[in-house]
Amino acid sequence: AAIAEKVNQIKQQTNDPKQQLILALKFVQNDIRYMGIEIGSNSHFPAKASETINKRYGDCKDKSVILIALLRALNIDSFAVLVNSQNGKALDIKLPSAQLFNHAIVKAELDEKVYWLDPTLLNQDATLEALYQPDYGFGLVVKKGVNKLESLKNSQSGSTVRFEEYYDLSNGIEGPSSFKSTIDLQGEKARSLRARLDRNSITELSESYASYYNNIFNGVDISQPLTVNHSPNNGITTITEHYSLRSPWSLGDDDGYSIYFYESQISPYISMPEGFGTRDISLSHPLLIEGVITAKLRPQ
Repeated sequence: AAIAEKVNQIKQQTNDPKQQLILALKFVQNDIRYMGIEIGSNSHFPAKASETINKRYGDCKDKSVILIALLRALNIDSFAVLVNSQNGKALDIKLPSAQLFNHAIVKAELDEKVYWLDPTLLNQDATLEALYQPDYGFGLVVKKGVNKLESLKNSQSGSTVRFEEYYDLSNGIEGPSSFKSTIDLQGEKARSLRARLDRNSITELSESYASYYNNIFNGVDISQPLTVNHSPNNGITTITEHYSLRSPWSLGDDDGYSIYFYESQISPYISMPEGFGTRDISLSHPLLIEGVITAKLRPQ
């Protein structure tokens, strides 16, 4: 009865199957607490959807079962998928074993498109077209007749970071200088930032960023409050910062002055591997970073 009631609530909100899918996913992600009691059969066997919706908590397989129940009641084909959240990209080269899987998600099929939905994720405030879909490598779809792994690779599995930094130094060495930063985050990076703001205030985020720039430019002052805006239509979260620079210029050895601009968006993801010889650089997920740094100087 609880499942049917929730389905009716979703149908009353919209007739669009894509929006219905998102509403069902949000309900399971946000209203069903992610908690597992791994005792007895529940360590490997999911609870019934009716039980999970009543007790309002469950682990990954419980949440997957309830999401599937909702989607199927909305006439959206969906199936459970067994994955490995840490080593899933190597599953296709390993010998078959039930112990290879440590997580469960959902495969949904709508309008001849496939969507990989993780009901345990939070802060996924986006339309279906912009929804972040984690790439766990390979998964086993729990469906009659399926006896091989399926790739979860998809165009919505990574992150995009686009930044613009503008420095106004046109008043010379002794005049006031300013700095504006705009960063657009999409995908997992945007979701992670929204999750961070769930745990910490925007004031704490602002102080953390200001402290970073304060060390680089020998002192900064926040000239306008930091803002964070999110657009569900494209899944982009935008951070905007404004600073006044106290003394960004440094006296050089030749009695001249210099200022250094540090790229701060790419370097955190690239580090020198330890040891000698050929080493691989590990990236946690597909990541596209692009940006522009502009400095306005005096005409002379």
